[in-house]
This record gives sequence, structure tokens and C-alpha cells, in this order.
Amino acid sequence: MYCIEQYFGSDDGWSMVSPFVDQATACRRLRLHRACRGHQFIYRIRRKYSEQGLNLHDLPFAFV
Repeated sequence: MYCIEQYFGSDDGWSMVSPFVDQATACRRLRLHRACRGHQFIYRIRRKYSEQGLNLHDLPFAFV
């Protein structure tokens, strides 16, 4: 699961601007945000982490 985040400066940092969706949908939404508002803001894709703060995709196996 992935979401789109927008950068609000060094004081506020990154904030979510979309709900968690699959990777293909997140890529399409990122392209749309950059095409519409890319000259004003910085966007990125972030993976969803587990409750313990671990990125489950970086582990060789995960019990969910």
C-alpha cells in the first residue's frame, strides 16, 4: 500500500494528501499531482509501514 505525500517546508515536513492505495494507482496519482501542482509543491510516494514502524516490503518475509 502506498500514499502520496506533499512537502510543507522544514518546519512541517511531509504530510499525506491521498489515502493508501495500490502501487499503480499511487503512481498515477503522483503524476497527476505533479502535472497539476508540480510547479508549486514537491510530492513523493511513501510505503505503508507496520504498527511497529517496520517497512514490511524490505523484510525477506513478514507475518501480517
